[in-house]
Amino acid sequence: GMIAFCSVLMVMEIIINGAREGEAFEDLSINPLLGPSYGTLIAMGAKQSVRIVEDGDFYRLIAPIFLHGGVLHLLFNMAFLNSFGTHLETEFGHARIAYIYLMSGFFGVLCSAIFNPTIPSVGASGACYGLIGASWADYFLNFSFYRNQWREVLCRLSAGTIFNALLGLIPQLDNFAHLGGLICGFFTGLTVMILPRYDLYANLKPDKSYQTCLKLFGLISTPVIIICFLIILYVGVDVDTYCPWCSYLSCLPTPLWSCEVSCEEGFDITDSVLGNSTIICPRDIGIREAESPSGIKTDLDVQFQFCVDVCLN
Repeated sequence: GMIAFCSVLMVMEIIINGAREGEAFEDLSINPLLGPSYGTLIAMGAKQSVRIVEDGDFYRLIAPIFLHGGVLHLLFNMAFLNSFGTHLETEFGHARIAYIYLMSGFFGVLCSAIFNPTIPSVGASGACYGLIGASWADYFLNFSFYRNQWREVLCRLSAGTIFNALLGLIPQLDNFAHLGGLICGFFTGLTVMILPRYDLYANLKPDKSYQTCLKLFGLISTPVIIICFLIILYVGVDVDTYCPWCSYLSCLPTPLWSCEVSCEEGFDITDSVLGNSTIICPRDIGIREAESPSGIKTDLDVQFQFCVDVCLN
């Protein structure tokens, strides 16, 4: 159901982008994911912290879970959802996994809004990473079911978690949404993922004491972290002041890549009054306005240079 819903919304993104921009897809040099422009994504509900806090667009904490930056983005996330979600749904049922998925997606967007406030972002990655967190909750809550293969399961979970966490250190990936989803998936998983156990006479056994403690921990932790992070967002706490190293959790400079801002990451230009153009700059630079150069409406090279001149210089 979620895969079909996200696919329908992807089709709507393409249709709306065609109506807005005159082309179904943004130029590949700006959006290599084969999708719409920044402007279309923002119009459809992409996360943007200033609009969430100042304009009251609370829905922007939820809508990005179902939107995607392009067809390739959608295919990657839905493949991830199918591989992880199918097994968990079979084991725990649709309702519980949907609850974990949606809560993780919401908290992932919330973390992104705090740590990447001016970057318009979309995607189900935080919700998908929540399923990794839920798998850890399952491992701890139902350890007796894994007693004969606990080492194999532990190694598989550890390798998958480390790989996906390191993947988020690559530029242009929002690892704050990933990590936020993973953490929330673990906490929410603790609340709903205890498997029933039966004795030799098919009588239901009571939960073990450690399972009850973990469930109670999840029930307390889930609302606490969500409320605390909502307060941080709406109060406008400058997290960089308290955590200057946190930016490295989303992009770690290496000899192979730089974390410097570039216009290849995506931008959106709109016309405004008095011959000026407004540009939504990449990453945390924000929105700027400058005099429109000749050919900016049709010439992609002019648009790219306008981004460089206005946003980066």
